[in-house]
Amino acid sequence: KALLRVHYGPGQFVEVPAKHGGDFGIEGFSRTDGCAYQCYAAQEPLSTDDLYIKQRDKATTDLGKFIKNRADLTTLLGSITISRWILMVPRFESAKLVQHLEKKSGEVRVEALPYAASDFHACVETDDLFTIERAQLSDVGLSKVSLPINQVPTEELSAWNTDNSDQIAI
Repeated sequence: KALLRVHYGPGQFVEVPAKHGGDFGIEGFSRTDGCAYQCYAAQEPLSTDDLYIKQRDKATTDLGKFIKNRADLTTLLGSITISRWILMVPRFESAKLVQHLEKKSGEVRVEALPYAASDFHACVETDDLFTIERAQLSDVGLSKVSLPINQVPTEELSAWNTDNSDQIAI
């Protein structure tokens, strides 16, 4: 979610907390481009087959919520139309998941939901989509690190050099 907040900027990514009444099948959505996101990280280590099954089941469950929670999502999204439902995962290795998401996309389109675009598609992405944002987040705080640099008296340096001469390569 932090990547998405950085990507979209202040006020443009709306988080949908699940703690009070559920998240209705989305972790958050963008006010600007019609993308809704559901984040999922399966407990690793997993084989490709097991990872696919867990990701498939997660997508099935949450796209089911995306359909079932019509009233709540209509109120939540207001005038925003979702054209892409994106399952964000740390690792993705199966074309079968893409096939499954395409099937589920058709099921959503058939429902003609007021908040889903007629060209609605569910897809899967990794955080590799956000390499710039990930770099920005990893840099957060580095400029704020302030370490005192103590000047070491020359006599102490000489003594240390003498005591550790076998460790110093010239």
